[in-house]
Amino acid sequence: MDGASFAEIVMGAWANQASEMTMTSQDFLVHENWNSFTLSNDIALVKLPQPVDFNEFIGSVGLPSEDLAAGDIMHVPNWSAPFAVSDVQAEVLSNTECKSIFGFINDSVVCVKKLSSQGDCQVDSGAPLQNAGNTYGISSFGSSVGCDAGYPIAFTRVFHFLDWIEMHTGVTPQ
Repeated sequence: MDGASFAEIVMGAWANQASEMTMTSQDFLVHENWNSFTLSNDIALVKLPQPVDFNEFIGSVGLPSEDLAAGDIMHVPNWSAPFAVSDVQAEVLSNTECKSIFGFINDSVVCVKKLSSQGDCQVDSGAPLQNAGNTYGISSFGSSVGCDAGYPIAFTRVFHFLDWIEMHTGVTPQ
């Protein structure tokens, strides 16, 4: 979002149906220590211009109350299929393993690898890494070779930024 003048937020998008709601906001905050070279602190907050009416397709996301561990199984929604969202299962890797591949991983990043051959693993930038209604990560970068070749996808580790999120929003994990 660095350098952007607005953000478009799409909610309730599952299969390009009438459940979809879009808002545009010019009120957002990119992390003050964001580094486009190292991709560290790759997180931003967007303030919606109006309240959202929750329904069966649109709801809130939870913040994690605990950090991820190597071996945890997560879900990554994927919009690469035409007109529908698919769900890719992924396993959390240790940062040591991730560093051996990317070389520059710090504690604010979590890497995952796709578990099965089902589902495309091209993840949209900003896509969530989720489990049990909580968002544990925000997709940041991956290998140009791709995760189908066994390379991981790197996510911003939300748990690492809970204090920053609370400082700017007042929101804490439930």
